[in-house]
Amino acid sequence: MKGFLATCSLQQGKRAVDFSPAEVSAADDYLARSERRARDCHLSRRGVRNSRVELERRVDEAVEQFDRRLAELYAKRLRVEKCVLTEELKMRLLDRKISDMEDLEVDEKRLK
Repeated sequence: MKGFLATCSLQQGKRAVDFSPAEVSAADDYLARSERRARDCHLSRRGVRNSRVELERRVDEAVEQFDRRLAELYAKRLRVEKCVLTEELKMRLLDRKISDMEDLEVDEKRLK
């Protein structure tokens, strides 16, 4: 407190011994509030830092979960597309076989 009163005395042109008890009490209250504010600010910063770390962790987990789900959906899409293409190939092969059989029937009729 003496350092604070010395600072105040320089600003007001008073010596430390010239302060009244009310002024000393007010200075003590001010210092106590300043220390509380500094402590609260530190705790608040720590709380914000912890919240930020927690939020970053949750975001990372959400991104990982999203990436996993996206990979699953992409794999499912590829399997479905493969099945569709397989069925299309079967249909084309069947169509070609039918076409070849019709051509053979026409050739067979011509040869008779």
